[in-house]
Amino acid sequence: MLNLYSDANERLDLKVCRNLASEFRPELFAMLRPLHLAHLVEELWTPLCAAGPTVSAVALEERPWPPTGVGARRLRGFCTALLVDGRQAILTPHLLAADQQSNVGLAAALTTVLFGQLAQQDVREVGLWVNGSSSFVASLLRRHGFAPGEMRVVSDGCEFVLFVAPAETVLKELRIAEARLGDLLALSLDAAAIATVAGYHLGLQAGIAAYWADQVAQTEIYPGLIDWAALPPSGIGGTPGPGLPDIEQPIFGS
Repeated sequence: MLNLYSDANERLDLKVCRNLASEFRPELFAMLRPLHLAHLVEELWTPLCAAGPTVSAVALEERPWPPTGVGARRLRGFCTALLVDGRQAILTPHLLAADQQSNVGLAAALTTVLFGQLAQQDVREVGLWVNGSSSFVASLLRRHGFAPGEMRVVSDGCEFVLFVAPAETVLKELRIAEARLGDLLALSLDAAAIATVAGYHLGLQAGIAAYWADQVAQTEIYPGLIDWAALPPSGIGGTPGPGLPDIEQPIFGS
């Protein structure tokens, strides 16, 4: 099935990386600059990657010739998970390049690649920080298998609740658990599945938009930053919490 992004998506290479801020720093700046978000490389993704182990799924477009030099490799989208303990991860929703904003096939493919990598690392549960006053995103997440947990953080006077779900359940609720990456990128899905995938990913995109605009009090989703020292002894989902890292961790929130 052809769609608006079929040709562009065929040129993409989806990969996994451990430290987005260091491994793809020039590409990250280049992608975020047209979105007026280049400052977040230093303000968000560098401290996020320093806060603990991270995994990111990235979509790259490589120039056929010349294969090296400025612009040889372009970042077209990514999503990131912060590994909190042995079997849990906190997500930062996908971010797509300025000309890919409605490319829900790419967003779904990135989610699938990220969740697949987490499964290989025996990370079974994923979470999102949701504004305690949210109705829109909270309802959206509940519809796709998430439920509010016990963890809460405060930032800019707003309380954010960690919504958690088994990653496998989320993919099933999105109707893409068995879908091939090629079918996702081409949106070769039935109409109901396309509507479900689009509603979820565009909803997350809208939910975190206020954060990108530096309006934290109005954001429905907070990125996956976390103060390790604030974790309860039982961890987020009842598993043992992590020990403090060797380096001093930044504390986010107010």
